[in-house]
Amino acid sequence: MVALAAVSCSGPGLPGVDPVAATTTTVTIDMPAAPVDPWALPSTHQVPAPSGPRGPLQSLTESPGCDGPQGIRGPYAVGEGRLFDSETVSGPWGDYFGRNLAEVRGHLVAMELPNGDARPVRVFVHERAVPALDQVIANLLREEEAGNVYHIDPATTSSFFPATIPPKRYMSFHAMGIAIDVNSASNPFRDDNTLITDMPAWFVAAWTEAGWCWGGAWQDIKDPMHFSWRGPRYTPGYPALAPMPVRTDPAPFGRAVTVATALAGSDQPTTTLVADVDRDGAPDLVAVQTQTGTGRLELLAALAVHRFDSCWAMGPTPYPAPPGATLVLADADGDARPDLWVIGPDGETVSIVAYTHATGHTAHLPVVETAIPTSPGIVFLADDLDRDGFVDLWVVDPGAARAEVWAGPEFTVPLASTSLPTGVDRTWRFALGDRGGDGIPDLLALGPDDLTVLDGAGGLASTEEEVTTPASASLGTLHAGDFDGDGRADLYVIAGDGTVSVYLGGDRTDVADDSLMSWFLEKDDQPWEYRQGCPSDPRDPR
Repeated sequence: MVALAAVSCSGPGLPGVDPVAATTTTVTIDMPAAPVDPWALPSTHQVPAPSGPRGPLQSLTESPGCDGPQGIRGPYAVGEGRLFDSETVSGPWGDYFGRNLAEVRGHLVAMELPNGDARPVRVFVHERAVPALDQVIANLLREEEAGNVYHIDPATTSSFFPATIPPKRYMSFHAMGIAIDVNSASNPFRDDNTLITDMPAWFVAAWTEAGWCWGGAWQDIKDPMHFSWRGPRYTPGYPALAPMPVRTDPAPFGRAVTVATALAGSDQPTTTLVADVDRDGAPDLVAVQTQTGTGRLELLAALAVHRFDSCWAMGPTPYPAPPGATLVLADADGDARPDLWVIGPDGETVSIVAYTHATGHTAHLPVVETAIPTSPGIVFLADDLDRDGFVDLWVVDPGAARAEVWAGPEFTVPLASTSLPTGVDRTWRFALGDRGGDGIPDLLALGPDDLTVLDGAGGLASTEEEVTTPASASLGTLHAGDFDGDGRADLYVIAGDGTVSVYLGGDRTDVADDSLMSWFLEKDDQPWEYRQGCPSDPRDPR
């Protein structure tokens, strides 16, 4: 038995709840001996494989009380309260709904909620939520035919409202046109978690079955007037959404923003990755450390919301990684959160075990035995190329100067293949990122002199761009993510001391460094301490 410290986050995105209030709890778990065959894992720490899509279908669930983990919350606005149309909408919400509030407003659609014998009640929703509200309306009409009517008062029912969630700066679901308040007088908001509602269960079900989150189900507060769309993942038959047009011009990754992080100082072997672990829309830095003696893996995430100063600790995994394994973070269980994939040789082919984010990486999905042949020096990356909702595995072989993409979730069929740039060798670094803003990942190959972008939308069959960038000469691991929230991939180069330099892929010459981060940076709204939640380190420089 081993006791471990796990840092968790309270629900960001809810009125009255601090966006990331780190708390430390102690959990005791069994630590089994490693199996002789590293891929023959017993079922002791295994969770069932999911049946549905496991890829990038958007999740916007406002509270984990709504039958699922919390989704991506809104970005921070410049100030709190009522917002102007000129307000920028950064990050995933900008991708989904519009790059500023004027664009969001331009996508609003007027719809009418059934109201029995009374006049229907008009509401305004974003056009991307229309299919979900159509299902609600169909459900309500079905109930009317069965004699069930819940009268809606137009005077206490509202929808689109461009504002932040008081008293914070992050944007409300109402500001995107994906929330509707019904009969606020008889269904009041209560921050003491007391539920007061006159809504019948069938009325609530008409919304939740169509993929809406009901505020009466929230865990820490109650807002029963409130329904918010949970996103395409939870509306039956809804596809992944293409992003809204990017407003910034492409830039050659010349401007760098360098930030010291809380990840410095570990003596353990470490793999550094990039993923949004706390679902605020901003990529976090994740150090996967191998425990001395046991070989098990622990994750330490430096959270973007605190300028990468604070930590969220997860793990350790119940079993060590096999020798030579590659580690990636991608959604394997369909909850829209990054799971830890351990990928490595299993005889002549590659096998995968995914430790789930939902269990703090202390349990895993069944081992996946792929048809991907092993080869020395290959690089694995993970993202959904064909946008079918399942993460695909990208296999880059610098020795053979080839790259392939294998279709998830079984990885038995190749989707695409291409030759790598002339001169590629094992000193090159590779990442996946959306360079063009089309929602499809591109393969970024960084050599000693320049960066080559292989077009994902074209099945990697063509070179989209060659860019000369100072990132080519930078030392450190390479990743890609949208740091400034403009919809274009940026290059993350993470040095051995935990410092990250982000080379911008969009032209932001008119924006200062701190303002580039303001859409996710909590600033002084909720004070935190440097290395809060991180293991103690006597070499701490501050």
